Amino acid sequence: TDYPDEFVTVHMNTELRQRHYVVELDEDVVITLRKLASKKGVAVRKLASELLRDRLLAV
Repeated sequence: TDYPDEFVTVHMNTELRQRHYVVELDEDVVITLRKLASKKGVAVRKLASELLRDRLLAV
């Protein structure tokens, strides 16, 4: 590495939060979700999260 004498030790606390969940979906739902995500130009995970959030807020 360049300039090793210039490095400074930094102490920090971190809190990592896991945000990934496994949800089993029917194949036809996955196909529709992929098509819609592609059409909208968004990631499948983002679209799925948005749709689920909207539905839960409507309950």
